[in-house]
Amino acid sequence: MNRKERIVVIGAGLSGLSAGIRLREKGVDFVVLERENEPGGLCRSRESGRFIFDCSGHLLHFRTSSGLRAADRLLKGGLTRFVRKASVHLRGRDIPYPFQANLYALPEKTRLECVRGLQNRGRPGRDQDFASWIAAKFGPGIARHFMLPYNRKFWRFPLSRMTCGWTRSFVPVPSRGRMLSGARGRDGEFPGYNSTFWYPSAGRIDVLPRSMAENCGNILYGRRVVRIDVKRRVARTAQGEEFPYGRLISTMPMPELGVVCPGVGREEKACLRRLKWNSLLIFSLGLSGKPSSAEHWIYFPEKEFVFYRVCFPHNFSSSAAPAGQGSLYAEVSYPPGKRPGMKQLGREVLSGLRRAGIVSANTRVCAQDVLEIKYAYPVYDREYAPSRRRIISSFLSRGVVLCGRYGSWRYFSMEDAMLDGISAAERAVKDA
Repeated sequence: MNRKERIVVIGAGLSGLSAGIRLREKGVDFVVLERENEPGGLCRSRESGRFIFDCSGHLLHFRTSSGLRAADRLLKGGLTRFVRKASVHLRGRDIPYPFQANLYALPEKTRLECVRGLQNRGRPGRDQDFASWIAAKFGPGIARHFMLPYNRKFWRFPLSRMTCGWTRSFVPVPSRGRMLSGARGRDGEFPGYNSTFWYPSAGRIDVLPRSMAENCGNILYGRRVVRIDVKRRVARTAQGEEFPYGRLISTMPMPELGVVCPGVGREEKACLRRLKWNSLLIFSLGLSGKPSSAEHWIYFPEKEFVFYRVCFPHNFSSSAAPAGQGSLYAEVSYPPGKRPGMKQLGREVLSGLRRAGIVSANTRVCAQDVLEIKYAYPVYDREYAPSRRRIISSFLSRGVVLCGRYGSWRYFSMEDAMLDGISAAERAVKDA
């Protein structure tokens, strides 16, 4: 394969690395271009003093045995399995997660309202919006107390304008009987997709992409792709280097294609402009003492807390914090272009953690790291599916395979990202 037939992969995150590994296995000429000086994308770890902060929450959930075997092989058996400990903080108490399967733990008045709501659920429609789907699946009580406020806080987008096809993989829906049983008393946790998770025994998530990078090879770091000439089939970096390709696998966020690919058509650019998303600020804190919670994470649907979720890495990684100390990260979502003031937000985060009883008044913040994620979760509104289909089809016809959570613009897990990279490599080789 000559240089014009080479496959160029943009991005050394989980998807790009998986694509590179599969291309290497097939003996195909390829190169991976990564804008940072290390692999992983958002799946990285940063050190602050003696604390280790992962860049946002990266826990491995496996739906397939092949995905688990692949990750375990990459880490040479260094994966530890955990049974989820999670809750929902509501009315000053922690309700075991999933909320809808553990109504017994609610205050009596709230519990009765949720139970009555289960008797008055609507009927699922063929083309329901997300808000109506919540009411039909869980009834008005669960919707009012948890599902609607939490999802408004998380998505920062009108739920009545969202579709619900994505919910099957990520929103636990127990049967009505199971929810009623859970209102009478604890009846064993309803599993859900994240009832168990795996984490590297080494105590930090970046060991996974680093191992993948070793198996991939052919990675050029510090190469930010600023232009893709789909007519000449050339990728150009900020340094002015040009990389001819026969096929290109792109994991860069889909909305950015309109900027780096001036050769795409007017209709495709219109579709790219229709894509929507929310953004995140993640406050990671190293603390002088351990937080009170033994949970892995806690959800916060109430408006009085600026964050929607708080996670506790020291409860699944002994390396996250020094002995006797603790760590956490609080996640705050916001609409694109409307980032809140950082200093004020930081104060509100710490104040909320203290009001929730997670951090005591005399606990000191020993280390802090703030991560901003511009493209956090693609929003599934009614324009999402037709726009995405058109974009993917158009770029594929020009020799570009869109891949990964942000490249293919889907809400999916780390396992999904790795498997999608493999699929993209197979597609690129097949079409070459």
